[in-house]
Amino acid sequence: MNRLERFRSAILYLKGQGRVSTKKSIAEAMGASASNVTTAINTGDPKVLTDQFLLRFSRAFDGVFSTEWLISGVGEMLVSNKPEHEPVEELPAPVIDNGSILNALIAAKD
Repeated sequence: MNRLERFRSAILYLKGQGRVSTKKSIAEAMGASASNVTTAINTGDPKVLTDQFLLRFSRAFDGVFSTEWLISGVGEMLVSNKPEHEPVEELPAPVIDNGSILNALIAAKD
């Protein structure tokens, strides 16, 4: 998949999520001109679809997309928000019968 195809895939994802609907809405989110966004989408002109352009695109949508994937195709399209370690379910504190423990210790001593 080339750079233009990755960019278009990211836009389709955003449309599917209801986050954008038009080229103009993408441009507004990025703070870019509508003509640059249109050129990038329609032609993939390397003078427009630059690393910096893709970085702005990624930042405009809260880092949903992996910048490395957008620029070079390495990795996955979406940034994983999964924590490195799954949260550990808190277990209830054990009920300790101190009398039984004490009796067992005394019996073990004898």
